[in-house]
Amino acid sequence: MIKNIQVLRAVAALLVVFDHWAALYGGLLQRIGATGAVGVDIFFVISGFVMIHATAGLPVSPGRFAASRIIRIVPLYWTFTIGLFLGASIAPGIFRSTTTDLEPLLKSLLFVPYPANPPNVAQRGAVSPVLFTGWTLNYEMFFYAIFSLSLFLRNVFLQRVTVLAALCFLVLVGITFQPAGFVAKFYTASLLLEFGYGIVLGMFAERWIRLVPNRGVGWLVVIVGFSSLLAITSYFPASSRGYVLGPFALFTVFGVVVLERQGVVVRSRLWLLLGAASYAVYLVHLLSTVLVVKALSRLPKGPETVALCGAATLIVAASVGVAIHLWYERPLGRWLHARLPARINRGLGQSAGPVVTRFSAK
Repeated sequence: MIKNIQVLRAVAALLVVFDHWAALYGGLLQRIGATGAVGVDIFFVISGFVMIHATAGLPVSPGRFAASRIIRIVPLYWTFTIGLFLGASIAPGIFRSTTTDLEPLLKSLLFVPYPANPPNVAQRGAVSPVLFTGWTLNYEMFFYAIFSLSLFLRNVFLQRVTVLAALCFLVLVGITFQPAGFVAKFYTASLLLEFGYGIVLGMFAERWIRLVPNRGVGWLVVIVGFSSLLAITSYFPASSRGYVLGPFALFTVFGVVVLERQGVVVRSRLWLLLGAASYAVYLVHLLSTVLVVKALSRLPKGPETVALCGAATLIVAASVGVAIHLWYERPLGRWLHARLPARINRGLGQSAGPVVTRFSAK
């Protein structure tokens, strides 16, 4: 397991929580909190990196890979999406911003992006699944579909190059033709490049690690990458996100991998658990954030109250996410894997969780 990658997942999830919590206040706090959106860029680079190592040295068939990805992503997302939809149907006064139309529900469950109606500028890209955070999963599942198809090729290097070529081609189509259709525009966005950065890192990390002479340089890579992400995220339009933020997200991910190889490893069980539960934290945090903010809304106004609310939001989101991971997500994943046909379940298993690679610290 690359422990530092697990911890970085936790950090990325908490950054997104901070972003959405701050957005509820508006003004300066919202502008500061918007830096937390870089958690998504980090997630995408990690996804590309993990896919290389989840399949490295294994005879992974497209069906096996697809089954693993579906079990990892779909059950929890469908649970929250359907639960939110039912909640809005039963108590529309509480879930006023959630649609109860069947078409948006079906598109959300099938990972088909569609625009917010009416458009909400707070929703980046105006993509609005029933569960808002699901907009990133549309990209994730699209990437997994491309990666799965590449596995029909026998040569591993050709598989990787094909995925990279497909991602670059789609972004080039977006630049050249600027498609007007919503779905076409969504799936030719520069964000796709961030998965490619992760793939490149997975392919060449061993060689790149040799170029880093010591821990000091490793720390410098992490600090430069992460601080640059936070510093520049608000100054570039979403259309250029993959070009500008993606490379610094790559620096950050590469830096934590380098540090692990050099013996700087985060071994905290709490942070590793948060990393394992980061997907659940990401999906559930909007509801927990709203509940915390409303519960504390009657406290006297002031910076102390805002700070208390922020801390409570992060703690509650993390706690609820961990509970869901331990008592629902993980047992359900194991149960579903156990029921896959043996020919599909062999080999890849549940490698989509903690990252197991040759880069583990020695």
